[in-house]
Amino acid sequence: MWQRHFCSCIKTKRWEFFNHLITMDECWVYHCDPETKEMSKQWKHAVSPPPKKAISQLSSGKVMLSVFWDQRSVVMTNYTQQGDTITDEYYWNLLRKLWEEIKKKLCRMLGKGVRLLQDNTLAHAAHATTTLAASLGYEILPLPPDLAVSDFLFPWLKKLLHGKRFQDDDVISAVEDFLNSQNETSYDQGIQQLMHRWGKCVALQGAYVEKG
Repeated sequence: MWQRHFCSCIKTKRWEFFNHLITMDECWVYHCDPETKEMSKQWKHAVSPPPKKAISQLSSGKVMLSVFWDQRSVVMTNYTQQGDTITDEYYWNLLRKLWEEIKKKLCRMLGKGVRLLQDNTLAHAAHATTTLAASLGYEILPLPPDLAVSDFLFPWLKKLLHGKRFQDDDVISAVEDFLNSQNETSYDQGIQQLMHRWGKCVALQGAYVEKG
């Protein structure tokens, strides 16, 4: 199904397809994310004693980042506190909020609709969600299996946050600073890479596609 849909999409004018595309993805962001083994490596003499390191663990504090972006920049972010339940209703409200942001920032999309590429979690794929999305003017594009939307974005974000400790909303400020520091070229290349891998999925009839 999604293979045929992709083929029909790429038959349209390429610039028009990307000009109306918004992608979204989610990840947990921790108040304290300890250093990885690679990051904590230190140079020392062969006879030097091993460095002393405090035992670090993931902080119990975390927030769920939902980020929507197009080929130019981030359109909207949303943060859900640990313990909050991610329901269909929560995601419906998120889609409504996104539509208001689109009217403010991306009015060029309103005439021909918005193509929304999202992951396949239950709340996103539910029939009621797709029905609501259609009523708002979204066209939900199918995401092939094993193909994460923000592979280019989240690894760099997590690398930036590794080994740092944040208080309360400071972690949100750090995430926003990172997202705003990415230039238009970064987001455009991220979407182009995603669509390239999507095309490879079509060629392989849905088989797993390695990154790159």
